[in-house]
Amino acid sequence: QAAVSRAAPSSLELLQVWLPLLLSATLTLMSP
Repeated sequence: QAAVSRAAPSSLELLQVWLPLLLSATLTLMSP
């Protein structure tokens, strides 16, 4: 259970890092 509790915050941190990157990437691709 300790490993799961540790994996949850790490995954959330990854989402916080990748979500803005994906959004910026999609915006740059959609922009002419």
